[in-house]
Amino acid sequence: MSDHEPKPRPTSGGWRDCRFHAKAEAPVLRSSQSGDTAQAMSRENVELVRAGFAAHNRGDLDALVEFYDPDVVFETLLLGTHRGNEAIRLIYEENQKTLSGYDVVPVELVDAGDQVVAVAQVTGTGPTSQIAMEARDQFAFLFTIKNGRCVREQAFRNREEALEAAGLQE
Repeated sequence: MSDHEPKPRPTSGGWRDCRFHAKAEAPVLRSSQSGDTAQAMSRENVELVRAGFAAHNRGDLDALVEFYDPDVVFETLLLGTHRGNEAIRLIYEENQKTLSGYDVVPVELVDAGDQVVAVAQVTGTGPTSQIAMEARDQFAFLFTIKNGRCVREQAFRNREEALEAAGLQE
């Protein structure tokens, strides 16, 4: 799919049914998990995060809000700490002012049980500026998942910081 083709629209099943639209899905790296149930739940958490990125990149704000717990806490790099569903909309709208025309693409997803580390990059071309983003700079997030929804999202400058916050120092 080229950057100029329309992106898939959400299905009637909401964000849980969406499929990641990037050319190649981010690899999933597994941390040590014990027990089949824990492994199945952590794999599901990785897929929830993948679907959350897809909703963001489709511009499906309703599906994105559904990904998050109503009392979610966001710790952002530029906008500080925010809470709740209204924060989701605020952060998304602020990002669209500067990132419109761009996708935030996970290039690596690290399974950490009830947490998922996502290393991401911004790709695409701004609709007004026509400036293309190069896929050099990466940043990271740590998502904490409970009961099938994200309850905390923390942003980090790089992979190492996010892994450390998840207790997965390399």
